[in-house]
Amino acid sequence: EEGIQGSEGEENKSELESPPTNRYVPPQLRGTAGKDPLNQFRRKLRGQINRLGEATLHSICKWFMDIYKSVGSSQSVEALTEELIDMCTDERMQVKQLLPVYASMVTFLHGAIGEEVGGVFLSELAMKWIKYQKSQSATPARNLTQLLCHFYTMKLIPASIIFSLIRILISTFSEVDIELLLLILTNGGTSLRSDDPAALKQIIQEVFDRSREEGVDMSSISESNTDSKHSSRMKFMLETLLSLKNNKLPNSGPIMDLVRRLQKQVLQELNSLTTANGSGIQLIDVPWEDLTDPSGKGKYWLVGSAWAAPTARVNE
Repeated sequence: EEGIQGSEGEENKSELESPPTNRYVPPQLRGTAGKDPLNQFRRKLRGQINRLGEATLHSICKWFMDIYKSVGSSQSVEALTEELIDMCTDERMQVKQLLPVYASMVTFLHGAIGEEVGGVFLSELAMKWIKYQKSQSATPARNLTQLLCHFYTMKLIPASIIFSLIRILISTFSEVDIELLLLILTNGGTSLRSDDPAALKQIIQEVFDRSREEGVDMSSISESNTDSKHSSRMKFMLETLLSLKNNKLPNSGPIMDLVRRLQKQVLQELNSLTTANGSGIQLIDVPWEDLTDPSGKGKYWLVGSAWAAPTARVNE
């Protein structure tokens, strides 16, 4: 199988320079498509993302690598970030099965191109997560939470970021927050137990304490006659937490198996790269508080330590 690092640059560059066709152009691009290379790139990128899947991951990553410099590295990375996050936050889209593929694409490009890819993406993802968690928008918050869990499984982000998410959810503890807690436990609980058992033990106690404040009788959680005033989701989340505490939580399933399969694939491809940037997956070890700081200070974890978010995103 041909690796991601193959060359189709000349073909793709000629595509960008070809005259505009009668293809559908989104309203926001009408009047500019075919004139501005960046608009043409965004249109093509959207088409590639629409066909992104496990089978097409290699070819689409190769396509992006071949042409991103011709568009402008920062502009192309920001375009990729916006398109993928828009897919995750659009409530009309069913992307659960695609989230591991999205995470794999970003993780691979982060390792193959440079830390700017993961840094820009994670910065925007963190701000969007805060937005949708605060507004209790279930579908976008759920998709972004799973995406963060997949990044954690692929070793792009540390366990500390996931623990920070859990503490935010404990502080508000709504029905949506409980659902997000359950997602984190099922998608990353066993890895958290392995990576930092002491921190997980403390988090488990915090969740139990918060549940007691809500009037949950912890002694009856494993019984079928748990107080009906508490939701079945709350009961299931606490049962899952108990299973994790007792090291009885299953560590497999269709989604987790897909994530691990893609992680292995990404690592193999990165190891085979001969480019100077092909140095494997570099952990983005940044505190969650810094990722979500809306101030105008530089994002020190990005290349050059001088990247600043567009005003619209900072103030969103």
